[in-house]
Amino acid sequence: MKIEFGTSMHAVAGFGPPGKPFRQVVAETAETGFKHLMLLTSEAGPKVDANGDAPDSFVNILESNHDGLMRAVSSHGLRVSSVYPGFGLFDLTSDGIPRTIDRLRAYRDVAWRLGSHLMIHPAGTSEPATATLDEKKVHIDALAEIMDGVASDTPGEIFKMAADVHYGSSLMTVADCEYFLSVARKRNTGLCLNMGHMTTSGEKGWELLERHPDRIHVLAWKDHELGHKGEHPVVSVELGKGKTPFEKYVEVYRKVDCDAIHLITFEDVPFDEKKEALRRSREHLDRLFERGG
Repeated sequence: MKIEFGTSMHAVAGFGPPGKPFRQVVAETAETGFKHLMLLTSEAGPKVDANGDAPDSFVNILESNHDGLMRAVSSHGLRVSSVYPGFGLFDLTSDGIPRTIDRLRAYRDVAWRLGSHLMIHPAGTSEPATATLDEKKVHIDALAEIMDGVASDTPGEIFKMAADVHYGSSLMTVADCEYFLSVARKRNTGLCLNMGHMTTSGEKGWELLERHPDRIHVLAWKDHELGHKGEHPVVSVELGKGKTPFEKYVEVYRKVDCDAIHLITFEDVPFDEKKEALRRSREHLDRLFERGG
């Protein structure tokens, strides 16, 4: 089984300085064998100009030259598979919900212009890792309302919203996600199944893939180490070097009908090693799929 893997700007360039120019990130994505790109954006970032250039990878896509951006991406044989909005956590208050929907609809319009019908975004708000589902339901209900306000199941207006499941967020556990899917009204309101964060949370994330393959819009192949405690328990490493049970996910994926994009990302890899670590990570997953898990 041959899968088309994509990656994200941050996996190539890291967060913060020294960073990499936009065109360099696009080029390195192609050079390492990836086929598509998630645009992780920032409203504080630079604009991509008419030549497809920007001094940093976290660009402001709302104000960028979209023809130039698309030329830079497609000239390397890539496509934009998804966008990630360039502002922080959603405002889940009653007054904030309509404002958040309006802000996200602007990104939806840009995504359509860039040839994508998928947005990946934060899974609600930051929550204590010990928070129970009952304590989070009010935030999950608000998150579903926001996503339903942007997602579309209508032919000719299809758009998918994928909440990025994270440790310490409104969507952290399988139970959180099950509840979220039960209250969301749109079929295209769904999940970015982040396997690394499921691992850190001690959750069997493949059960969501098994039970709700039509609601998994993104399979995020991330590998996390275990055993880290304190303020920063999440450590994201090159694939194959952590404890994420990828074999379980491959086994389930081969049994279900899931129309998800596949992303390989990480954070905690030294800057100078990111490019080759991405190549090795993709090759690691290729081998897992070739042998069936």
